[in-house]
Amino acid sequence: MRLREDEQKLLRLALLKSANALCPECPLNLDFSAIDLSVDMFAQTLLANCEQTGQVLYNATSQSPSEVAEYVDLWKFTLANYNAGPGCLYRAIEQTFGNQPLTWENVSANLEPACQGL
Repeated sequence: MRLREDEQKLLRLALLKSANALCPECPLNLDFSAIDLSVDMFAQTLLANCEQTGQVLYNATSQSPSEVAEYVDLWKFTLANYNAGPGCLYRAIEQTFGNQPLTWENVSANLEPACQGL
């Protein structure tokens, strides 16, 4: 099942709110258990975006990610997926693939204006 954009936004906001580690009555005003949770939550979110990016690349190219892009570029695509969303990344990859190598420089140049700087 795919989440709608408004559902994705709501989930992101809930994750951010639950990761709040400020605690006025705690030593150093920080709740270290909340920090541990937020690190784990961020790692899981990044991993999920990594997997989604791999699927986006496969859907756009019918090839495995490692066949069409270098390791560093794959991580940059993952961060673009996290910040701009899979639709933005897919369209940029689709425009790039077949015309140019799938490097960050080439793909990012094909991000739609609404997808840039998010």
